[in-house]
Amino acid sequence: MTYTTADAQDFLDLLAPFAARLNYQLRSVEPGLIKVLIPKNPELGRDIGIFCGQAVMTAADSLGPICVASAAGGYEDMTTIDFNCHFLRALPVDDVEVEVNLVKGGRQISVVRADFRAAGDPRLSATATVTYTYLPKRE
Repeated sequence: MTYTTADAQDFLDLLAPFAARLNYQLRSVEPGLIKVLIPKNPELGRDIGIFCGQAVMTAADSLGPICVASAAGGYEDMTTIDFNCHFLRALPVDDVEVEVNLVKGGRQISVVRADFRAAGDPRLSATATVTYTYLPKRE
């Protein structure tokens, strides 16, 4: 089974309202790799013109399951068990490019890395590593 951009969009449509406010625009979905644009939104920034760290962390945790599902061929219920984020340079309140890669896909846990850059800038602004564990199947 192939996990498509439409499947990914369906997942994004179910996000909590605060996560959905990032207005993710899927650019590509490949097995173990997704690329997303977060369009400019002044509500996601601090008064000094910097993209809010909470928005970075929300994006990493929201997009990770899509990356895992893209490699697995479908979504399974999962929950975050570890999260680590590094802020390397100021990210301006503007369009933000996010690339999420599957680091490890397993039967019990999966790990993704989300990299954040200002649109058009090759320099890394933030990176997050998120670990998920699968939940028991519901009947």
